[in-house]
Amino acid sequence: GGLQADNPHRHCHHHRRSVLMAPAIRPTGTDGSDHEYREKVAGMYKGMPVWRAAGWMLLHLSSIPIVLKLGWSLTPIMTMGQAPNPLSVGIVMAVLYLIALLSWTLARPASYKESLALIQISNSIILVILAMHICLGFKYHLQTLPAEKHSHNIWVYLQYKQGWQGEHWFVILQYLEWGTDMLALGFLAPTAYCIHNYIIRKMNVNKKLAGLKKEEPDVNTTPVPAGARRRRA
Repeated sequence: GGLQADNPHRHCHHHRRSVLMAPAIRPTGTDGSDHEYREKVAGMYKGMPVWRAAGWMLLHLSSIPIVLKLGWSLTPIMTMGQAPNPLSVGIVMAVLYLIALLSWTLARPASYKESLALIQISNSIILVILAMHICLGFKYHLQTLPAEKHSHNIWVYLQYKQGWQGEHWFVILQYLEWGTDMLALGFLAPTAYCIHNYIIRKMNVNKKLAGLKKEEPDVNTTPVPAGARRRRA
């Protein structure tokens, strides 16, 4: 037979196989355990994922007390058959919470399209909800007459419509109402704190990156020596 033409693809295939089957070569002077010292995350990035994840989790868990507060504000429908006040604390808090949650979702945290401005808006709304909850909750529990509270209206309804006799039900309902407000405070305050810490760290990172970018020489604006200009002319 005649000579067969040399196939370059065959040599490429054999070379790839030999590379894959070759044993791993460790650099001299190391046993491979020093990777922890060679691969380090920059200090300015540390803590950001933790605060972001905590803020995300607490923001969504805050829906539990928000829904409970909304339920207390809707008690006039069940007890008296009347429409609730649309400006009641629970309804306003629920609407503001939905706006904060929407702003956080549209901000796309941890993505390359992350919007720090929308995260700041979300945190500002949470702070407004928290301040409103503290101020109006203090006024409601300390200055509102017992007969005008939601817990009393529910107790009267259960007493006359369902036959639940005994003042202990009124005491239980009062504790439930207090517990709802304390639960809301326990979720909203850490949520605002975690998101605030993430915003501060994100702003510091952006500042440092902007400073490093200014220090890099721009090739397009590098001055040309006078002699080179004359030769070019």
